[in-house]
Amino acid sequence: MYSSIKIVSLLSFLALGLASPAPDSIRLDNGQETKNAALASRDRGDALEARDVDCKGSAFCERLGGSCDDAFRQIQPNNVYRTGDNKGASGTCSGTCGVFVSGGHCEATGSQLQTSYKNIRNKGCKHCGRETMSNGCMIKIDRVTGC
Repeated sequence: MYSSIKIVSLLSFLALGLASPAPDSIRLDNGQETKNAALASRDRGDALEARDVDCKGSAFCERLGGSCDDAFRQIQPNNVYRTGDNKGASGTCSGTCGVFVSGGHCEATGSQLQTSYKNIRNKGCKHCGRETMSNGCMIKIDRVTGC
């Protein structure tokens, strides 16, 4: 009986370890309230140099439509958006699109979010994208749920 319990415990532990982790949660302002939204993609650890831009994001980016432009219009230039605490939001969202700062204990002004959004679009990214800040944090346009 003891061996059966050990085997069941081991199998349960392995199953939990192999299960995909819950999506990252971020706080985003949707123009009416700040909500916990889930990211639809995860960083794969590929590093960018400061001020580099790429078009990476969720596999569902092409389905975002105009919601990213709506999220962009909600950015308040003088607001400070931050990660790492529950005070305020890390960016804005509309529909299934978020524009936000990402990384551990990062912050960016709304003006920085707007500039990065334009830089990502000017790079040719039609849907998702990200720009690395000089401190290693990122500003992203990506698919979110729960907005």
